[in-house]
Amino acid sequence: MKLSLNIFLVTFLLFSAVSPVTTFAVLGVDWVEATSDANWPNRGYHTSVVFDNKLWVIGGYDGTARNDVWYSTDGVTWTEATNNAGWADRFSHTSVVFDNKIWVIGGSDGSFVPTNDVWYSSDGITWTEATASANWTDRAYHTAVVFDNKIWVMGGSGADFVATNDVWYSTDGVTWTQATANANWPDRDQYTSVVFDNKIWVMGGFGIDASRRNDVWYSSDGVTWTQATANAGWADKNFLASAVIDEKLWVMGGNNNSGHTNDVWYSSDGITWTEATANASWADRYVHTSVVFDNKLWVIGGYQAAALDDVWYSILPVVEVVVEEAPRSSSGSRRRVATSFSTVAASPVENNNVEEASLESTQNIVNFNFTINLKLGATNPSVKELQKYLNANGFPVSISGPGSIGQETNYFGPKTKVAVILFQKAKGLTPDGIVGPKTRALINL
Repeated sequence: MKLSLNIFLVTFLLFSAVSPVTTFAVLGVDWVEATSDANWPNRGYHTSVVFDNKLWVIGGYDGTARNDVWYSTDGVTWTEATNNAGWADRFSHTSVVFDNKIWVIGGSDGSFVPTNDVWYSSDGITWTEATASANWTDRAYHTAVVFDNKIWVMGGSGADFVATNDVWYSTDGVTWTQATANANWPDRDQYTSVVFDNKIWVMGGFGIDASRRNDVWYSSDGVTWTQATANAGWADKNFLASAVIDEKLWVMGGNNNSGHTNDVWYSSDGITWTEATANASWADRYVHTSVVFDNKLWVIGGYQAAALDDVWYSILPVVEVVVEEAPRSSSGSRRRVATSFSTVAASPVENNNVEEASLESTQNIVNFNFTINLKLGATNPSVKELQKYLNANGFPVSISGPGSIGQETNYFGPKTKVAVILFQKAKGLTPDGIVGPKTRALINL
């Protein structure tokens, strides 16, 4: 029996004289590049949402404001839903998913003029204007969230670049009600907001006094706000991104007083913050987006010296794999046994749902000779053999479904890439997720 906090535990028992091996993929620390060059043009100041089991990238700026909309089911391959949405080109807008629709709210148009129009779509292709002029004033660099069955719009700045701290909500996107004209938190724009622990959170940003911030505030009703901390662990910053995963608040990247950053921080209460990494694998950046999709934390696009179009993710589970000996089966043949896997924050892992495979099957996997390079997106019978090898040697591609033991496939997807990276790290290779000559040489031993 084994007990651990905030991890997924997978134990593989193999008939061999191998010593126990443990590998880790740590949320917020270990990042995988889904693509270095997404189909959509480079951009920052865009929005991203998760809708209809897809990642979406909406509008943005790369020297020109945009009104195109793109989606992906895996973060690797992107499809353009429309290159000309009903709403005008814009950036520094906000987007939410509400009432089974994607919403686009405010932002600056191609002439850098803030707007207060609100649009929605049920498919990302056809867009309907909910209102051309919401009750709140024209604004950009604001935030929007969905909370208590309402859309909320907060702060931001108008054409005069003067930041605000008003808070508005709507149940339909058409009629808006002011929750407060002056929230307790100081006026700001270029900040970030999420919903966490049944509260709305406001973090960081740029104040009316022309200074960056690292304060954190929350509210259970949008009217009364409480300061969680006046000085979070991360440096004062604006244009940061945030998300909620693993029962924690996360903030990533942005601009601090020294320049662009690629640090990643988390907190379980908004008061005490822990740095997951000071230097994530992705380049320092600002005006990027972050969402949670497919049990992963994603970082999408943004600006460094120029606009970016890379996509990165970090996986929720910390995977611990232990390879040991196991007794013979009743038939006398050796077997491999996989214990059940579960989140073990509250309970130990029990030995249920056992799978068996003969030693002959394992030997067939080991004896396959890999002769070609394999990487993300490849479709080849060798990928299936690669997945079998990884699953049999303590680097599981998946804990269930396609890619798991007995369900290996010919497709080299993101999960296969993660398993290859874990193998490469364990073997002291460059963890690029590509099965090239050096990786093949070790697999073929």
